[in-house]
Amino acid sequence: MQQVRMVHLTCSVDTLKRGADQSSVNHGAYIAGKCITDRTAGKVFDWSQRPEGDVLHTFLVMPDAARDAYPDADRFLNAIERQAPRSDSWVGRHWKIALPHDLDAWRKTAIVREFAGFLAKRFGVGSFCARHSAGKGDARNDHGHLISSPCQVTPDGMGDRVVELDKATTSARR
Repeated sequence: MQQVRMVHLTCSVDTLKRGADQSSVNHGAYIAGKCITDRTAGKVFDWSQRPEGDVLHTFLVMPDAARDAYPDADRFLNAIERQAPRSDSWVGRHWKIALPHDLDAWRKTAIVREFAGFLAKRFGVGSFCARHSAGKGDARNDHGHLISSPCQVTPDGMGDRVVELDKATTSARR
């Protein structure tokens, strides 16, 4: 008989709002520790000076049918910004996952990848993901970040908005 180990995770999600001067490109550059230009706003977001070793892995997860729609984070994050041109648009979701400190590095990355895969399969969204080390603080602070599209990702680009993940439609008021 195969043993199954349950893992307890803590996850939070914030919507990225252009009206609050937030950008999926800025958040993506931050979680990756890279320099990425937001071609919609004409801004450069340079987070390449993050502490060495803080960002352990970065990767994209897309729905199966759209696996090749965006070959890199720069194109994906800029496509998110382009699909929502209004000044009060939601330009993505920022998921934060606290990872169990007692798992090995491979399993921690796998949890982030599997969660992004769940979002892709269930809702059709794409995600830019990063796994961060605990850094110099609490050694148990390994965590993952995902910047997910507010719209479905199709082979032709961004599709319909995924309203199932909007706070107003997933709240207890329903």
